Amino acid sequence: MANLFNGGYSKQSTLEGNLIQGEDRSDRILDESKRYLQQWKTASEGERENQRIYLEALQNKFDEETSDRAFSFDAKTPVHSKIISTPLSPQG
Repeated sequence: MANLFNGGYSKQSTLEGNLIQGEDRSDRILDESKRYLQQWKTASEGERENQRIYLEALQNKFDEETSDRAFSFDAKTPVHSKIISTPLSPQG
Protein backbone atom coordinates (compact mmCIF):
# COMPACT_ATOMS: atom_id res chain seq x y z
CA MET A 1 0.00 0.00 0.00
CA ALA A 2 2.81 2.35 0.70
CA ASN A 3 3.90 2.06 -2.92
CA LEU A 4 0.61 3.40 -4.18
CA PHE A 5 0.94 6.72 -2.45
CA ASN A 6 4.69 7.11 -2.91
CA GLY A 7 5.40 7.51 0.75
CA GLY A 8 2.55 9.90 1.45
CA TYR A 9 3.70 12.67 -0.87
CA SER A 10 2.05 13.70 -4.12
CA LYS A 11 3.91 13.40 -7.36
CA GLN A 12 5.52 16.65 -8.47
CA SER A 13 4.13 17.91 -11.80
CA THR A 14 4.76 20.78 -14.14
CA LEU A 15 2.35 23.35 -15.50
CA GLU A 16 2.73 22.01 -19.04
CA GLY A 17 1.44 18.64 -17.87
CA ASN A 18 -1.81 20.23 -16.72
CA LEU A 19 -2.55 22.24 -19.89
CA ILE A 20 -5.28 21.05 -22.20
CA GLN A 21 -3.97 20.58 -25.69
CA GLY A 22 -6.34 21.82 -28.38
CA GLU A 23 -6.47 23.51 -31.73
CA ASP A 24 -5.26 27.10 -31.76
CA ARG A 25 -8.08 28.98 -33.51
CA SER A 26 -6.75 32.49 -32.92
CA ASP A 27 -5.45 32.90 -36.49
CA ARG A 28 -8.77 31.77 -37.94
CA ILE A 29 -10.64 34.18 -35.65
CA LEU A 30 -8.35 37.06 -36.66
CA ASP A 31 -8.81 36.26 -40.36
CA GLU A 32 -12.57 36.14 -39.93
CA SER A 33 -12.50 39.47 -38.07
CA LYS A 34 -10.44 41.09 -40.82
CA ARG A 35 -12.84 39.78 -43.48
CA TYR A 36 -15.85 41.08 -41.52
CA LEU A 37 -14.26 44.52 -41.09
CA GLN A 38 -13.39 44.69 -44.79
CA GLN A 39 -16.99 43.84 -45.73
CA TRP A 40 -18.28 46.47 -43.30
CA LYS A 41 -15.86 49.05 -44.69
CA THR A 42 -16.94 48.30 -48.26
CA ALA A 43 -20.62 48.55 -47.34
CA SER A 44 -20.02 51.81 -45.45
CA GLU A 45 -18.16 53.35 -48.37
CA GLY A 46 -21.00 52.37 -50.71
CA GLU A 47 -23.57 53.85 -48.37
CA ARG A 48 -21.54 57.03 -48.01
CA GLU A 49 -21.32 57.36 -51.81
CA ASN A 50 -25.10 56.87 -52.10
CA GLN A 51 -25.66 59.58 -49.49
CA ARG A 52 -23.29 61.93 -51.31
CA ILE A 53 -25.12 61.39 -54.61
CA TYR A 54 -28.51 61.89 -52.93
CA LEU A 55 -27.44 65.11 -51.19
CA GLU A 56 -25.89 66.42 -54.40
CA ALA A 57 -29.16 65.74 -56.25
CA LEU A 58 -31.12 67.54 -53.50
CA GLN A 59 -28.78 70.53 -53.73
CA ASN A 60 -29.13 70.63 -57.52
CA LYS A 61 -32.93 70.46 -57.24
CA PHE A 62 -32.90 73.23 -54.63
CA ASP A 63 -30.71 75.43 -56.83
CA GLU A 64 -32.96 74.78 -59.81
CA GLU A 65 -36.12 75.65 -57.86
CA THR A 66 -34.49 78.77 -56.44
CA SER A 67 -33.57 79.85 -59.96
CA ASP A 68 -37.11 79.14 -61.19
CA ARG A 69 -38.61 81.13 -58.31
CA ALA A 70 -36.34 84.08 -59.01
CA PHE A 71 -37.20 83.98 -62.72
CA SER A 72 -40.93 83.64 -62.01
CA PHE A 73 -40.87 86.52 -59.54
CA ASP A 74 -38.94 88.74 -61.98
CA ALA A 75 -41.38 87.87 -64.76
CA LYS A 76 -44.39 88.72 -62.60
CA THR A 77 -42.98 91.89 -61.05
CA PRO A 78 -43.85 94.24 -63.94
CA VAL A 79 -47.41 92.89 -64.04
CA HIS A 80 -47.85 93.33 -60.31
CA SER A 81 -46.41 96.83 -60.32
CA LYS A 82 -48.64 97.76 -63.28
CA ILE A 83 -51.75 96.51 -61.49
CA ILE A 84 -50.84 98.23 -58.24
CA SER A 85 -49.85 101.54 -59.89
CA THR A 86 -53.04 101.76 -61.97
CA PRO A 87 -55.67 103.78 -60.09
CA LEU A 88 -59.01 102.14 -59.70
CA SER A 89 -61.76 103.91 -61.56
CA PRO A 90 -65.43 103.24 -61.01
CA GLN A 91 -67.06 101.55 -63.94
CA GLY A 92 -70.21 102.51 -65.13
